[in-house]
Amino acid sequence: MHQVRVTAYFLGCLKTIEAFLAINENAGAYEDLLDDLSGNIIAYLSQLPLIGRPFLSQKPQSVESLSALAQIPTRSLRTLREYVNKNYIILYSVDERSPVIYL
Repeated sequence: MHQVRVTAYFLGCLKTIEAFLAINENAGAYEDLLDDLSGNIIAYLSQLPLIGRPFLSQKPQSVESLSALAQIPTRSLRTLREYVNKNYIILYSVDERSPVIYL
């Protein structure tokens, strides 16, 4: 079983989602996301770390995507995967030789 750790960047993304949903008067959706993360997603990833598809299986389609990818170390890109949950794509890094998954 893998350990799932949350990065500072992931926490920042959660804060951005929370603010966006609050502005749009949909704070309940944020609570649902947190419930999904703590109730299912983290458990799934810890037991089945390769459940998400490789992130680079889809080629970037925008300048913004290419720019963001250029900021990620090449080694990390090979371990980057995506898990789709309702309206969210959760990016995580998993190296089969390591017992740790990073959101």
